[in-house]
Amino acid sequence: MLPGFQISERFIQPSGGFCGYTPARSDDDVILMQNQFIESLESRVFLSASPTTVAADRAQLVNDFAAFKVSLKTCAKYGASDTKAVNKAVKQYGAFGKGLAAKFKADAKATGKILTADYKVLLKTGSGDVAHVLRSVRILAKKPTQPQELAELAAALGSLSSNVAGTKFADDWAAASALAVADLSAAAALNLFDPSLQSVVTTAEDHANACSAAASTTGAKVQSDLTQFIADASA
Repeated sequence: MLPGFQISERFIQPSGGFCGYTPARSDDDVILMQNQFIESLESRVFLSASPTTVAADRAQLVNDFAAFKVSLKTCAKYGASDTKAVNKAVKQYGAFGKGLAAKFKADAKATGKILTADYKVLLKTGSGDVAHVLRSVRILAKKPTQPQELAELAAALGSLSSNVAGTKFADDWAAASALAVADLSAAAALNLFDPSLQSVVTTAEDHANACSAAASTTGAKVQSDLTQFIADASA
């Protein structure tokens, strides 16, 4: 009974710590990080990052993000059908059951809206930076001593790193999962001796657990890919 949320069909680079989430940095920390990185790049005679390696990192990231997106779509699909089934089951228990059904539906809608917004932020904030980084690396491979391009690369990498650190998706996903568990427990508690109700709840719980595990695994791979991309582009 995880929330159903909208997934864009167009791949844009994610910027999230989906599994290995790290706390957001302050604006001062980000500015300092960018300035230090710019200084370190501008002090070099040349940039050693390989365009081929960075392009391969991005290709791997695209593939793994596609798998992550599939896992999220599966969660959204099961979330919608399970919410409907659980709501139908609890409505049989009079006004109290109908009240629970209304709460479950509202919870799923609210968390779905939050996760959809988070997901769109991940897509939007990462897209330009990844493309910009790859472009700068390719230019600097041919002309390694361009101060402006070095500065632009540093800014893009700094922005990308900041987005990785500041994503809310991981926290909001955990909160949505916790709320779904609480709602399912409330549904099951209506009648512990109703096999039909318990079966519906158990199915929803199984789907939620499987979806969360898949999303965590694929999300962790995306996180690892993104970290590798930043490291190789910073070389």
